[in-house]
Amino acid sequence: MKTDRRNLTDTTIESLRPRPKSWIVWDKSLPGFGARVAPSGRVSFIVQGRVRGSRKGVREVVGRWPVASTAAARGRALDALGAMWAGIDPKTERHAREAATAAQEPLSAYWPVYLDHSRARLKPATLRMYSSQWRLRVAPRFGAVAITEITHGDIVAWSAGVRRDHGDSIGNRSLATISAVLADAKSEQRIERNPARGVPRVRLKPRKVNPTKAKRVAIGRGIESIRESHPRHFALFAVLAATGFRLREVLHLSWSDIGYRAASEGEPERWFLTLRNIKSGGDRTAPVARSVVELLRTVPRTSDRVFTPPPGAQEMAFRAQWEEVRTVAGLPGFRCHDLRHAWASKAINSGVTLPVIAASLGQKTMAVAAMYAEVLAATKAQTHETVAAGLLADMGLDGTGISTPEEVAPS
Repeated sequence: MKTDRRNLTDTTIESLRPRPKSWIVWDKSLPGFGARVAPSGRVSFIVQGRVRGSRKGVREVVGRWPVASTAAARGRALDALGAMWAGIDPKTERHAREAATAAQEPLSAYWPVYLDHSRARLKPATLRMYSSQWRLRVAPRFGAVAITEITHGDIVAWSAGVRRDHGDSIGNRSLATISAVLADAKSEQRIERNPARGVPRVRLKPRKVNPTKAKRVAIGRGIESIRESHPRHFALFAVLAATGFRLREVLHLSWSDIGYRAASEGEPERWFLTLRNIKSGGDRTAPVARSVVELLRTVPRTSDRVFTPPPGAQEMAFRAQWEEVRTVAGLPGFRCHDLRHAWASKAINSGVTLPVIAASLGQKTMAVAAMYAEVLAATKAQTHETVAAGLLADMGLDGTGISTPEEVAPS
C-alpha cells in the first residue's frame, strides 16, 4: 500500500477522516513525523525512528489533536528525533519521568487528561454520566489521593459504601467511572495495573414497567390536570407520550427543528422533527404525527428553543410538574421515561413490528427495543389463536373434539 505523505498543518489534520482501521499520514517536510487516525476519529501525532547505536525502533505519541497543535507536535517530534540521534530512547526517558511525577500526582490532576482522551470515542450520554459520577462521588473520595496510592481494597470498600447509600445502579455507575479513568492511566503507563479491575458489580434486574391501559389512562388524567396551570409542561409531557422520544431530545428542540414535506404523487404529507445530540451521538430526523406538531404550537414562542430554559440553565425544569402529574394519577413510581415504555408497548400490541419500533425510538438494536415493548397477555393469547388456527389449517388438522373450556380443564 502506498505511503500517504502530505504537508501536515492544522488545516490538513482537520480534513482527515476515520476509516474502519487506524491509518497514518506522514509529513513531507519532517521524516518520521506523522498523524495517526483511529476508527473513532481521534488523531494522535506520532514520531518514528531508530535509536542510534541499536536496532531498536521507536514509535512515540507526541500529542493529540486538538489539545496539541500541529506545530507544537512537530517541535516535540524534533526533540524526540534529536534524542534518538544522541542514542537516547525518548519513550524510556518519558516513562521514567512520568513515573516519578505520577507518584505524587493526585487523581484529580489526571481527570482532564482522561477527558481529552475520551471525548472523541465516548457517547455524549456516557461522558455526561462519567462527569456527574466523578463530581458527586469519585472526586470527593479519591480526587486528592495520589494515583499510585489508590488500592484495590480502597475501591472495594468505597464501592460498597456507595451501593449502600445510593443503591446498586449508582454504585455500578460510579465504579465504571473510576475504572475507566484508571484504565486510561494504565494505558498511559502512569500506573502498573488498574486497581479497579476485578471489583464486583451488581447484576441489576430489568425494571418491569407494565404500562397497562389503566396506567396510561391515569397518567393521561394527570397530564391533563396541568394543561391550564403549566401549559409548557402539559405540551412537553403530551409530546413525550405521543412520540416515545427521550426527554432530553424533546427538551432541546428548536423551532427550526420542526419540518414539513408537502404531499406529492404517491406520497402523503409528512411532519418530522430533527432531534439533536441524541444518546448514540449526532442528530436524527424522526417523523411525527400532525397532532404532535399541533401540541408544540400551543407553546408560547419566547426564544429559539421550544421549551425555553430559565437564564443560566441548560434546560427547562420539569420535576415538580411531573411530580404533580403522577400524584394526580395515583402512580408515585411512574417515571417520565416510562412514557417511552408505554409508547413501545402500545405499538407492539397494535401489531407494529420490533424493527419498526426500534427505528421509531432511535434504538440501534431490536434487543433494546424489546426491553421497552411489553406484550400484553391478551395479545399473546390472540397471537396463539391466530397462528394455531392458520397452521392447523395448512397442515390439514383441526381441533375438533373439544368444544368448551370445561372439557380442557383438568378434573
